[in-house]
Amino acid sequence: MTRVQHHEAHAASAFYQSGFAEAALFTADAVGEWTTTSYGRGHAEGVSLFEEVDFPHSLGILYSVVTSYLGFAVNSDEYKVMGLAPYGTAR
Repeated sequence: MTRVQHHEAHAASAFYQSGFAEAALFTADAVGEWTTTSYGRGHAEGVSLFEEVDFPHSLGILYSVVTSYLGFAVNSDEYKVMGLAPYGTAR
């Protein structure tokens, strides 16, 4: 049984649904198995992650702070904040 790392799963789920034959990959969240951000490439042979940023350096934690500031629950409601994006108005 092959074990897939947290950020590898995020990257693969985005890449394989994208329809692109090749793509740059970037994932960011608060923390997943100590990795907070990863960079890589999706290609015909699969997904290759070649750089990681580890906890405590995290854009995702900053996102959690914004989530809290907006009145939502941290580590629970971040998806709601993401879901607000399509309701915005471009300026």
